Amino acid sequence: METRSGLKDATATAQDNGADAAARRAAYLNCAEDIAPMLKVMRDHSADIELRLAGVAEIYRGRILDTGDDHFLLEDIRPREGLSRLRRGVNFTFSARADDLYVCGEDCRILKVESDRGLPYFHASLPTRLLRQRRRRHNRITLPPRVSPNEGVVQVTRQGDDRPLHGQIIDISVGGCRIAFSGAVVPALTVEEPLPKCAVHVTASLAFDAVAVIRHSAWDAGKRQTICGIEFLRMAIPDRRRLEHYVSQLSARRTPARA
Repeated sequence: METRSGLKDATATAQDNGADAAARRAAYLNCAEDIAPMLKVMRDHSADIELRLAGVAEIYRGRILDTGDDHFLLEDIRPREGLSRLRRGVNFTFSARADDLYVCGEDCRILKVESDRGLPYFHASLPTRLLRQRRRRHNRITLPPRVSPNEGVVQVTRQGDDRPLHGQIIDISVGGCRIAFSGAVVPALTVEEPLPKCAVHVTASLAFDAVAVIRHSAWDAGKRQTICGIEFLRMAIPDRRRLEHYVSQLSARRTPARA
């Protein structure tokens, strides 16, 4: 029979465990190294960002085009009157949700405005503090069957090695892709290994170069393949937009790959 003291201890332990779980689900981040990956998730999902401008009652919306070490790029501002307000350099907060991840960033400001083919985008400072809740990995999108041997392929150049590696794209998102290389890669690929150049050929009409980094790598003994996941760190803004459009269209009509 459980004693009252035992019940009290069990209740206290359960409360502590619940508090720990809640702390894991929700946290305030104030370091750029922690904040930037959260914004990349929103970018990869093409998530709607709610913008609250200082001194303005109306809520505006936009999307994250890309992220850097100390800033991020905003585009697709709606309603369009928000464009003129942002051009004035007002401070703003934002919130967004993608799957089970919710973020709310505080005290951002517009640093400068640029445009690509007449479409403006804004450089904004990273938030000074960001609330993160219920983080979960985003889905990757499996490519449709290839119609050409030049589609769905990646040519990777490693640092200090001019010999490119050729692999097949398994699945892709705006933020990166998973690649299968035939046989063992020598020397072995390592996590966080920089890739100065990745020539990515998704389809006949979608090809681009990117600077990337390896996020994971493993040997598939059954298929005798090296499987690795890479993140696109830098790529041209027009290429980022074309990839974003392609992934958005593909995800609307295909089932996402398992993470």
